[in-house]
Amino acid sequence: MKKLLYAALFVLGATAFWQCDDPEWESAAIGTWGAPEVSFPIAGGSTAVKFTATKGWSISIDYPEGAIQKDWCTVSPMSGGAGDNEITITAAQNETFEDRTVDVVVHSGSASKVYKVTMPSKNELAAEVHEFKDLSYEEQIIEVPLVSNVEYKVNISPEAQEWISQVESKAEPVKDTLYFKIETYRTGLLPRETSITLTNTALGAYEQIDISQNPGPTLVVDPALSEIDGKKQEVTVSLVSSAAWKLTQEEATAWCKLTGTGPEGEKGEYELVFSVEEALTKHVPPYSR
Repeated sequence: MKKLLYAALFVLGATAFWQCDDPEWESAAIGTWGAPEVSFPIAGGSTAVKFTATKGWSISIDYPEGAIQKDWCTVSPMSGGAGDNEITITAAQNETFEDRTVDVVVHSGSASKVYKVTMPSKNELAAEVHEFKDLSYEEQIIEVPLVSNVEYKVNISPEAQEWISQVESKAEPVKDTLYFKIETYRTGLLPRETSITLTNTALGAYEQIDISQNPGPTLVVDPALSEIDGKKQEVTVSLVSSAAWKLTQEEATAWCKLTGTGPEGEKGEYELVFSVEEALTKHVPPYSR
């Protein structure tokens, strides 16, 4: 009976000794503190993670297949011994428009632990042109090159929607370019202005494009014809012009003369005063424009 007991103890001791010498058994113990995922903001930064290992360990940084940048994540130190350990994972600022991910793997013997490192992409909404000033009065298409990797809304003020609208390109499509049609502007006297905004409220993104368009050549005289009695008097006429103007007397008459302003001027608003002599017969207008 004693011989059987000694034999059993010998077998148990040998089994325990064999387990301690087995590398697979030893390296199975790698402990971690905290979550196995490490997230960084767009600006990047550093964070420390802790783990235990029963023997020496090393680090590998495994980028996904097809990754363009493979240097944005670093780890220090890259190796160490058994016991309690701490490594620092550092991520560089993300200047790309792609989300980033990489696996930081702790290897110890045949065992391993993975820290999955993630980083969001850079969000951008940027128009390359912010101003279209003094557009001519003719109908035309303006182009707004745009850099964006987020959804956005195009806003045109209601009062400007009669003369400006978003359209598609008639040529081959150009990536990230907005096209706006500007209608002909013939009836106005002063430039018209508006702003188009591109917004993404959730991200706080906002871009503004200012637009102004000059009117076509316009000349308005009010009144164009004045029927007056034969008394000596003054007649006042308002003139609004979007271009340079000049009054020309069609016949040599002395009964109606322009006083004060004129007989020519630049674009703008004017008040013309004519001095009319007493008439014995009916006179016809002496001026043309």
